[in-house]
Amino acid sequence: MELLFTEEEIKIIEKILNNLDFYKKNKEKIPKTIIKLINKLEERDKFKKEIRELNKKLLLKKMEIDSIFDLTSASYWSFDKRSLINLSRNLIMGQLGINKLIIFTKNRNNIEIIEKKGIPQKEETIRKILSKKLKNNENTMLKCNSEELAEVKNLYYIVGKDKTKGIGILLGKKIGGIELNTEDIDFLQTIMMQLNIIIDNIDLYQSFVEKERIRKELAIAKTIQLRMLPENHPDWGNIRIESYTRTSYEVGGDLYDFLEDKKNYYVTIGDVSGKGLSASLIMASAQASVRALIKGENKDLKSIIKRLNSVLLSITKSEMYMTFIILKINKDKKRFEYFNAGHLPGLLFRKNGKTMELNEGSYFLGMFDKVEGKGGKIEIKRGDSILLFTDGLSEFEINSKEIGIEGVKKYFIKSNYNIKKLYELLSIKNKKKLKDDLTMISINFS
Repeated sequence: MELLFTEEEIKIIEKILNNLDFYKKNKEKIPKTIIKLINKLEERDKFKKEIRELNKKLLLKKMEIDSIFDLTSASYWSFDKRSLINLSRNLIMGQLGINKLIIFTKNRNNIEIIEKKGIPQKEETIRKILSKKLKNNENTMLKCNSEELAEVKNLYYIVGKDKTKGIGILLGKKIGGIELNTEDIDFLQTIMMQLNIIIDNIDLYQSFVEKERIRKELAIAKTIQLRMLPENHPDWGNIRIESYTRTSYEVGGDLYDFLEDKKNYYVTIGDVSGKGLSASLIMASAQASVRALIKGENKDLKSIIKRLNSVLLSITKSEMYMTFIILKINKDKKRFEYFNAGHLPGLLFRKNGKTMELNEGSYFLGMFDKVEGKGGKIEIKRGDSILLFTDGLSEFEINSKEIGIEGVKKYFIKSNYNIKKLYELLSIKNKKKLKDDLTMISINFS
């Protein structure tokens, strides 16, 4: 059988296999056939090495994808941020072979330590160090060279969507003292970015759920509040009553009512300071109190105002106040009394074109113990009209300027003393959202 190599070539190959330096030193003297063979072997070894590196990278990428899948799958079944952070911790420690780490969240300047493994330092010490390192709200990957945290020098922090929140991790070397390599850092960044996205989505969902809950509660509160206001206008013969109310929020602090006893008709309107739910609660208490007081034996308007002031003081503790005006119209329709407690003046429009402001009374209610001043008494004439309103009307803007009391007079006359036409007229001139709650009552004597 014919040999591939001569005996001399076989001896050279044996020398090369036993001593690689021989090949390097005697490369020029070695036959070309042997050099070709060795080159092929080197190429094969290089190829095998590349395959091993590629397999290693593919394995790491598979582990990364599996970890992301586990984390994402868990987020579908749980909105508990702590359990998802714990899962991320286990994935990082298991895949990277790390036994010392700190996971933390940052909300503006507040840092909360969520997880701490293998680190003896107190949380307060860790927070102080992190506060110095994370002065800017931006993604950070750096070495945390702190003697107090020598075990965990690798710091990675990623911000959320609104830039004021974020999540970060401090971790040490791998078991055996091995530093993190590029693939380890890529894996860490992928897990932390996915975790941050999940936490952002959980926050958004929980915020939506909370807003929806509040919206439903406010809708119920609005329904209850509207039921406290008069459902229909009273039938008082030749006295025609109209009312209109709108809130700038779901619920508001404006109140009004129409009441009567054997001798008198009563019209009330008030405005609680502030807006929203707190104002509506004070409004409800005031409304109930006024109805109870008018049903009482003492029908003197100042006495009613004094007792209403005491009720409000006991509720608000001088932290909120209410303006209020009450009219008592004798059923013989010849005169009416009123008391204005710090409210915008009611406007009396005479048939002859003159206008009178109903200012007599005292300051607003719920702030001071005493109620000074006295109300007014006015004769009624056929064809007279009264307009009562809250500041949502006088603060109505046209061309970025509030119309004021004079504007209210002007536009009420233009609308022929009809409050619905008045609101339509003003709405055409300004389509912006109301700045404040708006309530109007018109009383027309015929």
